[in-house]
Amino acid sequence: MSHRPRRKRLRYSHRRRNPPGSAPGTLTADPTAQSPKVALIVYSSTLFRAQVGVSLNEILKPVGQDIQWLNVEGLGDVKLLQAIGEKFGLHPLALEDAINVHQRPKFEDYQGHLFLIVRMPVVCPAEEVGGVHRFRSEQVSIYVGQQFVITLQEISGDTFDAIRKRLRTEGSNIRRMGSDYLAYTLIDSVIDAYFPVLEQYGELVEELEIEVMERPSPDDIFKIHALKRDL
Repeated sequence: MSHRPRRKRLRYSHRRRNPPGSAPGTLTADPTAQSPKVALIVYSSTLFRAQVGVSLNEILKPVGQDIQWLNVEGLGDVKLLQAIGEKFGLHPLALEDAINVHQRPKFEDYQGHLFLIVRMPVVCPAEEVGGVHRFRSEQVSIYVGQQFVITLQEISGDTFDAIRKRLRTEGSNIRRMGSDYLAYTLIDSVIDAYFPVLEQYGELVEELEIEVMERPSPDDIFKIHALKRDL
């Protein structure tokens, strides 16, 4: 009689921090959320200005053809997020979805702005989870208005450095385009970030195949289930 390995039930914790009965659009930050770091880029075909650590008072209404990209890393300050929402006319439900970071990728069309959620890959070091590489992703919320793009990220660090470099380059195509094109490049950058992850997992699968064939051990079951869950 053969015995198949017993499969563990996968549990996914979708923690909503708003108590039942809360008004739609209520913002409640996770107490473990990172304190926000705010960066602002203002650009046009003839202008580029970048600031880090800006306050809301320094964020002015775009002039002429100027485009604003406001990037917030960390969702631990509800008052800041509410103030950004009021300043740019963001829908309360779109802000609520941004602060509840279990959302799946989606797109919604609100009056005055578009709202998108994408998931940016984050790879944990192998030693963090029993010697097996594990995959994580962080939620990135993107708001696109006529002359602005706002990105809200869970943690510091992203895949957008190449875009920042392109924005600094005078005469680059992105400097001549609107906020919709900036949003497109941000989404494209997130998608591109998955390809190195897929290549890494391909290598891990090959290494595991060799290990199972040449040096099998009980730990291989755990590694197989971990990879299967991630994929």
